[in-house]
Amino acid sequence: MNSKKRILGLIIAIVFLFVISYNVSAVVEPTREFYVNDYANLLSNETQKYIISVNRNLNSQTKAQVVVVTIPTLEGDSLEEYSTELFRSFGIGDKKLNNGVLILIALQERECRIEVGYGLEGVLNDAKTGRIQDNYMIPYLKDDNWDAGIKNGFNAIIEELEGEYNVNIGNAEPADNSGDINNVRVQMYLWSVIFGMPALIMNFACKGKRKKLKIVYLFVVPILVYLFNGNFLVVVTCTLICFFMLYFSSFNGRWSLLSFWFSWRSRKFRISWGWRFFRWRRKL
Repeated sequence: MNSKKRILGLIIAIVFLFVISYNVSAVVEPTREFYVNDYANLLSNETQKYIISVNRNLNSQTKAQVVVVTIPTLEGDSLEEYSTELFRSFGIGDKKLNNGVLILIALQERECRIEVGYGLEGVLNDAKTGRIQDNYMIPYLKDDNWDAGIKNGFNAIIEELEGEYNVNIGNAEPADNSGDINNVRVQMYLWSVIFGMPALIMNFACKGKRKKLKIVYLFVVPILVYLFNGNFLVVVTCTLICFFMLYFSSFNGRWSLLSFWFSWRSRKFRISWGWRFFRWRRKL
């Protein structure tokens, strides 16, 4: 009986060691340069040297590290699991501060991810890293301009870290934020419509009453927009538009954006209209 237990325990130990060795061998090993691991051959020599040089200055001033890894394929693994395992196996960032950042690109799956250590999750939360990918990287990556997209995303992260640590990385180039500006405008229009239309409907339904309901709505709007978007400009703009919709757009209220009035002259029914901004009107 004891021999059977020993054999069973030995089998379990062998399977456990196999699983561990498989997981470790599934991710790539860090190269001699460490900061750049271009296994998919997507980066030019100039970009690789640039990333290494900027990282050395960043690490000397803050102990933070931004490591770039490109791989040909995930080999069936999920992007999240692979990036987490890769982050741990590389040991990116300071051990105590846990202030490392990983930029992972999977060529065959055409996927990218920014993995952030716990020490930097305040400045590089999920909303911020997602926005960096959407606005700074993907506009290049979708056109197979991998070198420019990775470099631009790297520069955007460096800018965030410069602000967080209040340092200046002299040889770091500014990120191209043209895609970010365009995206902010789209987000402003989108969220303003999503939350502005219910505000307009609520205004007519309440007929100037239920002020508490309107105040609660104005508190809820910025919270929801921030959770879904994370951009301060979008949050403020959407909140102001909802405030305008709730209090300055009622046709039946004292304040009117657009007023219509009817006049009867010479037995003819004439409709006239005009724009009146913030004009005091009495209720009939």
